[in-house]
Amino acid sequence: MNEDLNAWQQSEAIKYYLIWILVYVVALATVKSSVCITIRRIASIKKPMRITVWVLLAVTWASFLVTFVGTLAYCQPVRALCKYTQFAMDRSDRTD
Repeated sequence: MNEDLNAWQQSEAIKYYLIWILVYVVALATVKSSVCITIRRIASIKKPMRITVWVLLAVTWASFLVTFVGTLAYCQPVRALCKYTQFAMDRSDRTD
């Protein structure tokens, strides 16, 4: 499918994919946190359960940070995507 796209379309597709992954990671961490907090409210009587829920919440947010930062740093910086798009748009506007 990538063979059918020109450079500008590929650049735009990568940008939208990056945005989608970042939104997905934030939403996933938020939903997991909500579940953890709900379980914490239900099981607030038992101390081992409270500790387990807090540890799970910490692991959730640690994995969120690693995934979020890793996605932003994957292969090339995000700024390069924006510059490439601008470069592709400038080249397509020229009439040679």
